[in-house]
Amino acid sequence: MTMVQKGLFKLDPIPSVKSIAKNEAILAVVSASILSPILVPKISEAVQRLPDAISGHASLAAAIPALLLFRIGITMSNRVLGALVLGVAGSFVLTAIMPIVSPILNKVNP
Repeated sequence: MTMVQKGLFKLDPIPSVKSIAKNEAILAVVSASILSPILVPKISEAVQRLPDAISGHASLAAAIPALLLFRIGITMSNRVLGALVLGVAGSFVLTAIMPIVSPILNKVNP
């Protein structure tokens, strides 16, 4: 028989606006929805200048900036800016996996 840990369902007090604004997860999501539409086309345009072996493959062309941005975002000492960079990197991940996932979703939902 398992025992339920005391305080497991205790909710934290309501966070302040300042603590919400500094939350890295929230900043990454905001970055993905606000900054990505501005930055992704610019970065994608630069990737199209790479050799055809890379730029011709949509998933590979989106995965390279994603990996680079993840590496940059993780190593930044300013966690706020790092979270913003990680949000844009997440958008590139979605762009990279879309050509792979779309055919599967089309088979599931005809």
